[in-house]
Amino acid sequence: MARTKQVSHLAVIMDGNGRWARKRGMSRVEGHAVGAKAAIDLVETCVERKIQELTLYALSVENMTRDQKEVKFITNLLISTLTEKQKSLQENGVRVRVIGNRELFDQGVQDVISFVEQTTKKNTTLNLNIAFNYSGKWQIKKALEYANKQSSENNEKLFQHFEEYLKRDICSDPDLLIRTGGEKRLSNFMLWHLAYTELFFSDIMWPDFSSSSLDEILDAYHQRERRFGQVIEECQESMKEVG
Repeated sequence: MARTKQVSHLAVIMDGNGRWARKRGMSRVEGHAVGAKAAIDLVETCVERKIQELTLYALSVENMTRDQKEVKFITNLLISTLTEKQKSLQENGVRVRVIGNRELFDQGVQDVISFVEQTTKKNTTLNLNIAFNYSGKWQIKKALEYANKQSSENNEKLFQHFEEYLKRDICSDPDLLIRTGGEKRLSNFMLWHLAYTELFFSDIMWPDFSSSSLDEILDAYHQRERRFGQVIEECQESMKEVG
């Protein structure tokens, strides 16, 4: 069986921080802090593995209803991590985008995000998308609003503008989605982009996820056949034409 091509875009739902901490008698926020270190390690691993795009699900719209002390901690953790790792991100050629609704965050948070995005925008080694206060439904709604405004009287270009909006933040559809923590659902993540993405659900809690964990999943991914709705023969012919 032919091996599936190299993963170009990896998406990750980083789940299990709170449960990991609780099992160790730690607070939930301590779990998030360790999880942030695992996220940075994954970014560096993706650079080493020549993965071109990485999308991390850091905070969902639904997560915003949690205890506000926890939400504030996660928000501050994002800002402190981006600030502390800015030099490393630059050295590794990582371009940062934070996708999601920023309106609920104070100006200081928004300023740091904008600064990091601007200072890394010319980097080309890895596109890092951080989904923060993000919802797949929210993103589709915003894309529709944009498309309707741009198209106005020309409905033929509606879908063109719709996709144009979606690709502003996320350049490509993921080849592989990993969700840690044992849950098996998408949780309102990248609902448009995951149409033909290969899904892998891991029982590993996010703080324990490592480069070896990723390599094992990548090995499993390479054993799969991505047919995109075609039969095997048609898919092989399409891959030859692309190659």
